[in-house]
Amino acid sequence: MRTSDSIAKLAKAMVAVGLDPAWGSIGKDKTAKVPTKAGGQYSYDYADLSTCYEQIVPLFAKHGIAIFQPTRTQGTDVIVTTILAHEGEFISEEFTVPAGDRGAQALGSAATYAKRYALLGMCSIASTNEDDDGKAAHDAARQAKPPPKPTPAAKQETAKKSAQATADAAQPANLLDLTTLQAALGRVQSDKQLEELLPMVKWHTKGDKKHPLFAVYAGVYRDLHPGPVVDPADFKRPPTHPTAAETAGTDPFGEDDGPPDPDPTNGQGWTARLPGR
Repeated sequence: MRTSDSIAKLAKAMVAVGLDPAWGSIGKDKTAKVPTKAGGQYSYDYADLSTCYEQIVPLFAKHGIAIFQPTRTQGTDVIVTTILAHEGEFISEEFTVPAGDRGAQALGSAATYAKRYALLGMCSIASTNEDDDGKAAHDAARQAKPPPKPTPAAKQETAKKSAQATADAAQPANLLDLTTLQAALGRVQSDKQLEELLPMVKWHTKGDKKHPLFAVYAGVYRDLHPGPVVDPADFKRPPTHPTAAETAGTDPFGEDDGPPDPDPTNGQGWTARLPGR
């Protein structure tokens, strides 16, 4: 901002303007609608330059303050200098707006925009309605921009969280902690007892067939059902023991993709897996 050596008289006149009954905010009485590249549109309310001049210039002139707004261009920029003068004193400020390389019409629009906002700023006058056209344009562009596509890692993380939420929602009643559940499996003597513990096994393993608890469960199942492996991961008892031909190539954890898993106890039975036994 540039000023004369003294602005005492000008400042006193500005105070008189502020105390004038006609002083107040300027209402935005115009509405503009602007199309976006995405095919939508946004709108904003504004007070045009003629409305600003009609309400500001006569009021300031009443108190001896003259308003000047010379305009010049620099490249593709429009530069407006707003000057308030009173009895040989002045204050001035420049306001620059980029017009881009879009011809005379764009330069004219940029000049009008710059004059309007520079005038309101220099005169310390607010316009009603908090949203200005710059903010409206920014918000509209942000809303029109499509959300970024999730990366494979993000999709995997989302799927993991979804699976975890599903598993947590299915938590069985009277859930035993992992150590207590392993000990309970070691005391199983019947299919009924084993089936009562299966929901807890499924909850703790979260479907991971490599979880150590799956091996413990499979060992208990084999102890109760000597002979060819059926499918302990299905958590179902066969009505009869199947033959070797019927179970050939069956995956004990539910997927028919190879020969049966070996006995995790190496033929020693469940008791070999309990600590201290």
